[in-house]
Amino acid sequence: MLRTKLLAITGAIAVVALATTAAHASVTLKATTNVTGIQAGSVGCASTTCVVVGVDADHAAGKTALLNPVTGAVKLGSGTLAGIYGGTVACPNQTTCLSTAYGGDNDQISEITAISTKTGAAKVTAKLPTSDQYDVFGITCPSSTYCYAVGNSAAPGIQLPTWALLAKVSPAGKILSETIDKSYYAYGPIACESSSTCVVGRETRKTEFQSVLLVNGKFGESHSYATNYLPFYASCYSDKLCYTAGISDGATTVPEVVSLNPKTGAPGKTLRLPFADTGSLSLGLACYSSTQCVAVGEILKGTGSNQTTEAAYVVITSGKVGKAVVGSTEQSSAFTSVSCASSTECYAVGTYFAADSSYFPTIVGKV
Repeated sequence: MLRTKLLAITGAIAVVALATTAAHASVTLKATTNVTGIQAGSVGCASTTCVVVGVDADHAAGKTALLNPVTGAVKLGSGTLAGIYGGTVACPNQTTCLSTAYGGDNDQISEITAISTKTGAAKVTAKLPTSDQYDVFGITCPSSTYCYAVGNSAAPGIQLPTWALLAKVSPAGKILSETIDKSYYAYGPIACESSSTCVVGRETRKTEFQSVLLVNGKFGESHSYATNYLPFYASCYSDKLCYTAGISDGATTVPEVVSLNPKTGAPGKTLRLPFADTGSLSLGLACYSSTQCVAVGEILKGTGSNQTTEAAYVVITSGKVGKAVVGSTEQSSAFTSVSCASSTECYAVGTYFAADSSYFPTIVGKV
């Protein structure tokens, strides 16, 4: 079974606000800020606040931060939590965002957490059995009344084979219902184009990946991705534009995005991303208009013993990938997640290596 959580926290978190307008021809970085006290893994935005999740400087507990999408200002959230290790973030309303977490120390965490957008305070709202039985990969909120979490599960004490898991979650983070399908290894990624329709990835028993529409809680016809393609993240802008971001896992690991037909879920055009093949799988994706999405990752810089990575992003416009824009020149930097508060404000988070620090501080940037 190949479908595992692919978000590695390997450096300081970098949050970059992206100037993303429909008529935008070129993209340049306008400002960055380093933030200590959190090594972030993921970001999710409501229209007025973005929530960043990760771990604290000691790697001892989960940590949150709040990002103002207008000013780019970041402040650490109140309190800590054992379970926030870089799961995805989704915001059903302006006061609460939900984060998924799994893995962690000794692989013993699988839970859903509600985070206040005012204080950053986090509270576990659904604690699933240890990740030997449950892995919650991601979460998305098609409306203010419910969200979907996806991943896999297994019978108690059994690690393989896993079964696909889809959980319907309340805006407060409580699990309303679970669907477990033993015909598949896992569900995920997931993105919703309306309050009733979502596009879901799933892994078959032959370790192949499919895309399928979820309409009013019911799955429709499935469509296969190209051989060796592994989708990690998905994003939709209304019912106009949907993409997944992942890799083609052949002789080399190639970061790619694949367009999806919003009406059928069928995969379409595959576009190679100008990101590094480092094996760390640092990727993020957010669609913010009917023609544009932003993908984030890392590019290689230098050669030999001097080679490192730099956090970077690209804008995808009408099926064409733009040039990579460097978001941070810090050593071993990479972007791992991106979210948009509006069509003109997208923020990426990532990590970098700081030689004078025992952990990897956060970069916050606005472009």
